[in-house]
Amino acid sequence: MSSKVKMWLTLVIGLIIIAITLVLFLLGFSDTEKTALNWLAMSFMLISEVLLIAGLMLLPVYIKNTSGTFASSGVYSTLFGYWLITAILAIFAKAFFNDNVRSFISTQLIVLGSAAIIIIVLFMTASNVKRDDDRITKGAVLLKNSENIAFSLMSNTEYQQFTGILGKLYEEFKYSNKNTEIADTDQQVYSAMSELAEELNKDEVDNRDIEKKVNSIILHLKERNRAVTQISG
Repeated sequence: MSSKVKMWLTLVIGLIIIAITLVLFLLGFSDTEKTALNWLAMSFMLISEVLLIAGLMLLPVYIKNTSGTFASSGVYSTLFGYWLITAILAIFAKAFFNDNVRSFISTQLIVLGSAAIIIIVLFMTASNVKRDDDRITKGAVLLKNSENIAFSLMSNTEYQQFTGILGKLYEEFKYSNKNTEIADTDQQVYSAMSELAEELNKDEVDNRDIEKKVNSIILHLKERNRAVTQISG
């Protein structure tokens, strides 16, 4: 079932629930006249139902676009909990508040505000987690690409004279920690590897210049590994 079909089904079911809620309220089970408290209870009930339906419709889109799986279950639970508490307060409004409208409104606003704060915190946490994951992924990609370049150079028969030092360079990449990003260093290493590949591809190669470049990259990797160890430890 496509996401659009699910969204439309959710909307239809939500509208049916709202319609049933309105019919039950307006017709009721008795001819008792509706008080201001009753109308307020119904208003907050409708607000909670609209928010729950909107959450069910829009959260899948949020998860798809931002990988916000972390927040989804928490937001669903919060919206459902808010709807449930609002329903209980609406049903037992007279017993709980004895026609005290101000007390009822204050309680409802506290519940609504608490739900809003929880949802905001969940989204902020999910956003921070995603940003950290993206940073780690980016760092891992740069370092992996650099490692692939090193392997390609080491395996190239045209560069047999540099096999030893290129093999040492590849080993340094192979055992480097790729789960933590050191943004500046990772970019520098990738740029240096690209320059090394271009230098080796020239018709005339300066052996000392190649060795100097390789040793410089190895030094960067060793410094990076020390920095990663300090961050992790």
